[in-house]
Amino acid sequence: MTRVRRLLRAALRAIALVALIAACMLVWRLGTIWVARDPARSWRWRSVWFRRCARGVLRILGVRLRVVGPAPQPPFLLVCNHLGYLDVPVLASVVDAAFVAKMEVASWPVLGRICRWMGTLFVDRRRRRDLPAALHALDAQLAAGRGVVLFPEGTTSSGASGDGRPRVLPFHAPLLHAAAEAGLPVAWAALSYETPPGEEDAATAVCWWDDAPLLGHLARLLALPHVEARLRLCERPVAAANRKRLADELHGAVTLGLTG
Repeated sequence: MTRVRRLLRAALRAIALVALIAACMLVWRLGTIWVARDPARSWRWRSVWFRRCARGVLRILGVRLRVVGPAPQPPFLLVCNHLGYLDVPVLASVVDAAFVAKMEVASWPVLGRICRWMGTLFVDRRRRRDLPAALHALDAQLAAGRGVVLFPEGTTSSGASGDGRPRVLPFHAPLLHAAAEAGLPVAWAALSYETPPGEEDAATAVCWWDDAPLLGHLARLLALPHVEARLRLCERPVAAANRKRLADELHGAVTLGLTG
């Protein structure tokens, strides 16, 4: 009976998720046409609708989000540890920002197009010659008074070490260059997930990493009764004149935020 209940839960959530995404895409396109000639109104429309869609996704997936600390106000650069695709709707439900993502995401079916519509900044971390363009795009967002979310680990992880303690992969410094050079304080967030007792651990059922098949992972996530998500936001942003030092200090702050 439990297996049948889980399958039914996953199926109903999958249908609701597809319906929500379709509705969001339709309303988003219609709204974009309406505000296309006004960049400021277009950004406000994007921010409001992105937040509503993100909160809808969390409700469908049964994500119970607990937020600790104040959300940064635009313009800001926010870094966070990266555990999987669920991170984006969690963060988007709290902060108004464009996200920085790896170039491969742009080619994903459906999700890639949604990311482009939402103003995602795509970066090919394997090609150093693309870095100046990425930094320029990031600076342009900040100069326009907007927020930007960056996952400086460069990839996702289980969020746990071998002994069960929280783990954050090393932060890559290149995309922090402009912030360090300008002396811009960088905000940080620490994100973690938990599943109910008796369910598959969050490290595999919620966190998406190690090339796990996307559809199979999503099916397991949809079958969970609920997910506890904890997002700790900093009260004091971090500033440093050297990008490597800035990366190290942010890494330490996020690691401490997961244990505190």
